[in-house]
Amino acid sequence: MTGKQANTVDAKPAQAIRCLEQGFVFRGRLIQRFIAALIAVSCSLLVACSDYNDARSVYSAGRHEEAFKKLYKLAKEGHLKAQYEVAMMFNNGIGVAKDKEEAWNWFIRAAKGGNVDAQVELGAHYEAGADGQPNGIMAAQWWKTAAKNGSGVAAFNLGTMYRAGRVTARDLVRAYAWFMVAEDLGVITAKDHLRNLRDLMPEQDVAKAERLRDGLLKDEAASTKG
Repeated sequence: MTGKQANTVDAKPAQAIRCLEQGFVFRGRLIQRFIAALIAVSCSLLVACSDYNDARSVYSAGRHEEAFKKLYKLAKEGHLKAQYEVAMMFNNGIGVAKDKEEAWNWFIRAAKGGNVDAQVELGAHYEAGADGQPNGIMAAQWWKTAAKNGSGVAAFNLGTMYRAGRVTARDLVRAYAWFMVAEDLGVITAKDHLRNLRDLMPEQDVAKAERLRDGLLKDEAASTKG
């Protein structure tokens, strides 16, 4: 082997080492950036949580106008709980002039963002006809979304709606199925409704409802876009 060949052979491991070092440096920088971004997001969430708790404390102290200003700022920044609180304050005229249209807009925004309380509230508004006429389809749609997100109240509301035939056709099988879901989600009073319905329904309908219960939450979309 000539000296030139030896130098070429010796250079290859050195080049490989340099490539590995450069790769480690590059990956190290990426990891550092990721950690920095994660810390920044965590700090932002902690600040938002602290600000929200501060606003709630101000509200509990009866300083409603001050609480509204704090919550409104958080709501505009995308804080879902604050958006729901702002909607309720507009709806009830607490800390701000009552404005049903603004309340509705904030309920929609919070519900679409995934706030379960807002989803339940929208269902109630649609059932009551808050936007003009009662709308059972939209009420059921939002309550199903909330139930899939873990709201026993929403499942219970669906049970009572289908049992009474309010703004929708009366359907005891579906009512029974939703009361079972509500019971699964921790609504204690659902058990009494189930017992009462069993006295009204033939056994085959109860069995049908039990089969229906397993698919109710699986068949519905997790989010509502309308």
